[in-house]
Amino acid sequence: MKQKALQQSLVALGRADNALTQMRFAEHNRAFVEAWDDFLQQVSRINEKLKAGSRDDPQSKKWYEKLAKTRQEDKLLQYLHQARNAEHHGLENSIDEGFGIWAYGKGEFSGFVDGNGKFHVTEFKPETPGAEIEVKYSQNLKKVVNRGVSYELPASHLGKPLDDVSPIALAELAIVYYRGVLHEAKSLVR
Repeated sequence: MKQKALQQSLVALGRADNALTQMRFAEHNRAFVEAWDDFLQQVSRINEKLKAGSRDDPQSKKWYEKLAKTRQEDKLLQYLHQARNAEHHGLENSIDEGFGIWAYGKGEFSGFVDGNGKFHVTEFKPETPGAEIEVKYSQNLKKVVNRGVSYELPASHLGKPLDDVSPIALAELAIVYYRGVLHEAKSLVR
C-alpha cells in the first residue's frame, strides 16, 4: 500500500466525518442533502484511493480485492456505493425531503419556503396563551436505481440487522467501518 494512498484516504475519512457533523446540525433540508452528498463522495474517494494505492503490491492488491468484495456483498456498503453512483452519474436522489409544521394551541400563521427548502413563519397570531409553531424537517432514504438495478434500503451491515436506516445512522456505521479499514491499510504501507 502506498503511503500517499493511506494519507489521502485519511483526509477523505476526515471530510466524511465533517459531512456527518454537518448533517447532524443542518437547519434545513438543502444543507442536509448537500452534506449527505459530500459524505457519499468522500466514502467513494476512500475506496478509489485504496484501490489506486494497492495496485503495485501483491499483498495490498489481494487485501483490496477482499475489501471490494465486502463492499459488493454488504448491504449497507453496497447501498452507499450505489446511492453515490445514482446521484453522481444520473438523476436519482437517494433522499426524500419533507417538513412538517406543528402548531401547539390555537392560532393562525402564514409563511413561505425559501430556495433552500427552509420554512419561514412571516406572521403568527396566537389565540391561546403559550401557543407556538414548530417546523420539523425530515430526510428519509429511499430505494435507489442505478443502471436499471434497484437497491433497497439496507437491512444489515456485516451480518448484523439494522434497526435504524436514517442517513445519519448509516453514515455513523460507515465511518466506524472505514476507520477500521484504514487501520488495516496502515499495516500494509511499504
